[in-house]
Amino acid sequence: SEETLLSANFFLPKAILTQCKALNLPCVTIGTVMEKMGETSNPYILSKIQFGHFVSNFIQNGGKVSHFQLHTLFGGGVPKPFMFLGKIYSSLLSNKVFHMTSGNQIREYHHVDDDVFAMRLFLEQGKCGIIDLSHGQPLKLRHLAENIFSAFNRTYLLKIGSLDEPQTDNYELFFSASPFLEGKVFRSQPKDVIAHLQSHL
Repeated sequence: SEETLLSANFFLPKAILTQCKALNLPCVTIGTVMEKMGETSNPYILSKIQFGHFVSNFIQNGGKVSHFQLHTLFGGGVPKPFMFLGKIYSSLLSNKVFHMTSGNQIREYHHVDDDVFAMRLFLEQGKCGIIDLSHGQPLKLRHLAENIFSAFNRTYLLKIGSLDEPQTDNYELFFSASPFLEGKVFRSQPKDVIAHLQSHL
């Protein structure tokens, strides 16, 4: 619910940051690059945008925080069922048709271990602020889906364009690689996502 999302993504981290400032402690918070989106009706993204505004004001008022704006994560465990990869995983597991939009939405996929490495790298430099954590290798969701279903010889399950196109999503915003990550290798290609799915299937 919208209330639960606000509690988890705004009020809780706001309270933690406020207390950290009172104790003069640095803090790390996790955001999303979707905070940079304009108008949206997605309550999850709205809660993150609201917290992002708070962080920005918090820093301007002398607060110490490293706020990492992340892209879409994979790795670690079985994909969550409400996520794009989770729905693909369910389709492959059950051999049922996978319905999706045109798939023109733009995403960067990051392995969770790579992002943990990147965050540690940044924090070891003793810096803070709002950090857009990007590797600069985006792809369209349809391209990812086509590669996955092809790798599992299940292209007959993929129905691109069978769902309505969301009006508010990222269709044109590309992110340059974060300067402090230059030269670092990220698992970001369809083959890396496929390898992760294979490990669970």
